[in-house]
Amino acid sequence: MATTIQLIDGTNTVDLNDGSAFSVQQDGLQAPVPALKTIFGGDRNLSRAGARIKRGGPHQNRIVTVWVDVLGSSNDVLATNVQSVEAQLRRAQEFAAFGLGAQMQLKLQWNSATNAVFFNVLTGTFDALGPNAHGPNYAVNTRLNRRRLDLICEPYAVGTQESLENLLDNAAFELGSTAAADWTDQNLTAAAETTITDGRAKAAKITANASGAVPRREQAVTVVTATAYHFSIRIRGASGNNQSWQIRAVSGGNSDTQAITSNDSFAWYTVNLTSDGTTLTVYIETTGSVTDTDDILYLGKSYVGTGSSRTTAWVSGRDVKNHWAGEDDDAQASTKRIDIEDIPGDVPAGLQVKAAENEIHTKLWLGARHVGRQRDAGLWHEGEDLAGLGTVSDSNSSDTNYGSSFLRAVFDATADDNGSAASATHTLSHTCSTEQNRCLLVWVTCVDATETAPSGVTYNSVAMTKKGSTATNGTMSISLWQLVAPATGANNIVATFGTACDAIHIGSLSFYGVNQTTPLGTAATATGSSVTPSVNVACGVDDVVTDGATIQAVGTPFTPGSGQTERWDRSFQGSSGADVTGSTERATGTTTTMDHTVSTTGTSGAWAIIGVAVNGIGGSGKGSAAATPAIFTVTITTPSRGQYRVVARLNEQGTAADIRVGVGYAYGDITSDPSVAADYQAASGSEFHILDLGTLTIPPLTIPDNMTIGSFTVRLAVYSAEASNYDDELRLDWVFLVPVDFGSGYVSKSIAQDVILGDSISDTHRYVLLNTSDVVQSAPAAQGGDPPEAHPAGTRLYFVSDDGAADKDDGWTVSLTYEPRFLSVAGT
Repeated sequence: MATTIQLIDGTNTVDLNDGSAFSVQQDGLQAPVPALKTIFGGDRNLSRAGARIKRGGPHQNRIVTVWVDVLGSSNDVLATNVQSVEAQLRRAQEFAAFGLGAQMQLKLQWNSATNAVFFNVLTGTFDALGPNAHGPNYAVNTRLNRRRLDLICEPYAVGTQESLENLLDNAAFELGSTAAADWTDQNLTAAAETTITDGRAKAAKITANASGAVPRREQAVTVVTATAYHFSIRIRGASGNNQSWQIRAVSGGNSDTQAITSNDSFAWYTVNLTSDGTTLTVYIETTGSVTDTDDILYLGKSYVGTGSSRTTAWVSGRDVKNHWAGEDDDAQASTKRIDIEDIPGDVPAGLQVKAAENEIHTKLWLGARHVGRQRDAGLWHEGEDLAGLGTVSDSNSSDTNYGSSFLRAVFDATADDNGSAASATHTLSHTCSTEQNRCLLVWVTCVDATETAPSGVTYNSVAMTKKGSTATNGTMSISLWQLVAPATGANNIVATFGTACDAIHIGSLSFYGVNQTTPLGTAATATGSSVTPSVNVACGVDDVVTDGATIQAVGTPFTPGSGQTERWDRSFQGSSGADVTGSTERATGTTTTMDHTVSTTGTSGAWAIIGVAVNGIGGSGKGSAAATPAIFTVTITTPSRGQYRVVARLNEQGTAADIRVGVGYAYGDITSDPSVAADYQAASGSEFHILDLGTLTIPPLTIPDNMTIGSFTVRLAVYSAEASNYDDELRLDWVFLVPVDFGSGYVSKSIAQDVILGDSISDTHRYVLLNTSDVVQSAPAAQGGDPPEAHPAGTRLYFVSDDGAADKDDGWTVSLTYEPRFLSVAGT
């Protein structure tokens, strides 16, 4: 078989080496590696890949030269043959310049090669005659010797396109915390479910036992009747074991089995069969009863596809959802990513990513990571892992938990009673809610000639901390005590004095959404003798300011000051006691006056008061404005370089849709947070949805040679724009850093089509909408970035999607087509 060298466009073909019309001379094909460009350009889009690998890639266009003899039985035939080459060059130029017709390619297949490679031709020239073309030697000559054909081609030769779709939902055969619904797992103990690394992916581990039973893993696949399929998996056994394992595929009455013999390294095993039913079931199992308890099998990635043999390249999964089984778990059950492995070529391949949706989605984010960065850690973070957020269980969150916080301190509950007389202790029951970031405050009032403050106060037997100094006026004293993260439910507050007091009273207030590190501001005390006890309390805007006051005026009710909400108002223990009150107020400035009025001075009019500001989760005055947000953080100890688009699955709870979220960072001595409203996005929805928070570059400054990247902290900035209600709550399921520096994309659809196609194979890199028959419907107007490519040494694709609700099971079924590319081509 002669070497095939053709100019083709799918319709027209000129065979340059057929031996009848053309013949390429020996060593007559030259296609040297193209030169590197000296200037790189970009689309100035934060969601793109950078310089394209294809036409706009780092290499210049390639010049391919073919030295060819043109043959003909007559001058007319000779002219016709020359014109056929010229026609192909014209078609190539029309396609490259105007998009007319189809891509012209130079096909090259050596006589010993299985596969062909193709150069995409942009334009060219054919020196058919050369000098002295009309001399006497050509009068009757029907052969033009060593004529030069110069083709300007794209820099990389391409191979034959191949389509990939893994029909397995759970390609890693992992168990995880919950077995997939269509799996049967027998005789697999929890201790056996460990993982090992095979260099590219983690693998499940099956340990046999001596019970005589048959350990087995299986999965059913929906297939097409009478179609050839292959099941391939990377497997290794533990060294020295009695290898009694096999893989098996069954469909109706057809089956195929292969024994597993590898002991020390991973190897591919493949079985093939034609289905004769509606399902194909694949098994990994022992061949019979097991007596060797050391019989261990490690399972790598597997692939089920159509055809009678294992494909060159493979993809680890097919179903992607808004749900994470764990960032470092390469298993594919309910994952957000798939891996593409073993792509041929020596530069990244063009890729068409076809994502068929299981419902109408409005947005899709797609990112890619290649080779050594394929399995970068630190991209995904559970919401409850962010500092400042509490943990709440919820089956609709990624790991059945989400992070939660109220943005401002919120009043929870109050308690007080008639107090006690002639006692050294007093007990009061208080009920704390189950909300996040709780704090309990207790005011203890005593009337006694010698005792002033308790020696200790406990809640649920946990010691409370005294806040500030005791306010004493005559025989009457009041002190303030705090406890961060008090126990939930009804528990007893117990105040204990050194000796019996004439009278004791306890008033308590609990709050949630409180900063757990600095829950309170500075306590302010005041004493006096009048009908208007008051104290000035330093605070931040939107802090909850609260106070407890007592006055020696038995039986006289209090009237709280303007803006204050009274929480208790009581006379306790008759003539040996006093009047007490407590109140709260939402701060509007940096100082709040807490005041009360009584109608008479009673026995003396002596009063004492203690006030304090309760800080919201972000700290004093935080969480109420764009310039003073509450900050939730997660630190990436060993970050990976790159540019990332930060997306978060979250919702808000409250009386209005007013929570705003932005992203900042801290790196070394640099801290950058959003500070104006335009830097934030509105989390307008009580259901979990995806919010795009913008981009981060890691590291934020150039790292000198020989130096190391330090830890990087992602800072989620949050505030509430609500001016009257203060029960706004952020619920955060996860934060994901979508890689955008090696191929990415964002699509916001306006038409509810079934399939999104990200295309880096075609000349125009973009996203389009298809129907289920692959007919192009439209190109979404809102899209950004460059669709990803596939690296020969491995690529990981990440998917995030939203339909306005973004349930964790919402997602896509992914299939791929790749076009391998080659910088170096043998024989050229």
